[in-house]
Amino acid sequence: MFLVDPSELKDGSTVDDVYARKLKESKKTGSGEHLIGRNYGYGQNPLFYSIRTYWIKEPIVVHISDRLIYDGLHRIACAYNIDKDKLIPVLYI
Repeated sequence: MFLVDPSELKDGSTVDDVYARKLKESKKTGSGEHLIGRNYGYGQNPLFYSIRTYWIKEPIVVHISDRLIYDGLHRIACAYNIDKDKLIPVLYI
């Protein structure tokens, strides 16, 4: 099992709470803006709807040594909500 960055666990929130928060944030306009130029088609569209259309193009990075996912929680939350059985690209470092 992989863990989320401990800084994401605010005010006693659980991992499920983190993913629910990330999913909600991903549905806001401009939530994919920081991904422009990184092989995405997201831009100003909410990240959730872009992932629903294009799926995940850049792998989620998982750090094997400490079993943490530092970046990609929004993409994971979206993908799981859209199609929990579809594979997500992952890069283990």
